[in-house]
Amino acid sequence: MLSGPQIPERNLGKVSPCQVTLIPFFVIKAGEVDAVRKAHLSVIDSTRAEPGCLTYDLYQCLDDPSTMFFHENWTDQRALEKHMNTPNFYRVVRGEVDKRLVVPWTALRLTMVG
Repeated sequence: MLSGPQIPERNLGKVSPCQVTLIPFFVIKAGEVDAVRKAHLSVIDSTRAEPGCLTYDLYQCLDDPSTMFFHENWTDQRALEKHMNTPNFYRVVRGEVDKRLVVPWTALRLTMVG
């Protein structure tokens, strides 16, 4: 994990049936891994402070460092949508990361069962 785990005290034990987990994957062009890592790490703290963010952690594949993904947990779909419409999201993902990817990023959107 690149970002370091963080489960804020205020979120411990809070699981909601509306909770949304997002796992976006990024396959990065050769020579662009460091730039993408820095771009993503630059918004970790501000994203974790957003309303509705439960966890927001960046991972890098050990077998293929050109693959990174976030493991994000949000209180609900609305909080996730707000995050994806913030200036930081557009500046970093759309402005800095997208152009450095082999293919457009994809994501798994999950909710807890049971």
